[in-house]
Amino acid sequence: MAKITGVFTGMKGKVGNFVYSMWKGVQVGKTRAIPHNPRSDKQVLQRSKFSTLIEIAKAINVALIRVFWDPFSGSKSTGWSSFLKKNLISQVTTSFVYSTMVLALGSLYRTIILTSTYNTADGECVVTWSVTPENNQLATDESHLFWIDEDTGQFWYDLNSKVARSVGTVTVTGVKLLTATNVHSYLWFGQAMDTDDPVVSDSQYLICAAP
Repeated sequence: MAKITGVFTGMKGKVGNFVYSMWKGVQVGKTRAIPHNPRSDKQVLQRSKFSTLIEIAKAINVALIRVFWDPFSGSKSTGWSSFLKKNLISQVTTSFVYSTMVLALGSLYRTIILTSTYNTADGECVVTWSVTPENNQLATDESHLFWIDEDTGQFWYDLNSKVARSVGTVTVTGVKLLTATNVHSYLWFGQAMDTDDPVVSDSQYLICAAP
């Protein structure tokens, strides 16, 4: 920043690459900073991944992030920021990878998906798991199934479809005629979700197969 004297006193605004203003009655001028907008391939891809994640986050904010992230984010963060931070860290390749997306994160012992199928004729995604509780799991834990079609970006999550761990299978119906291998499924469990001390498991991923 420079102090200017002479015929230029009293100038305000931009002239070329300089910005002029008055400061305590003194004419000052400084170089105008031109924002840098890097467009390297790597940076463009990073922005594309972030854009994909933001679109997903916006769509699931009320149904999922507020329910499964907000209660566990602490006083210095929010479910929204925790979700984005975790998922940006998990995206380590040049394009968005659905297999590393995390929809729930918690201390409830994880449940491995046994099978995940998508039926193109009826639009049903069916996921199965072992019904035997392990570690801190309970037979009454509630299952949650989310699935997304990579081609269209459409996803389905039905809170009313949740069933107890002891059932061993859950179905969420979406649209028909999708390609099974482009359908990504995520399963997690919740415990005591209606109390002041809820517990959730990490979401587990499995790409769908035809039945």
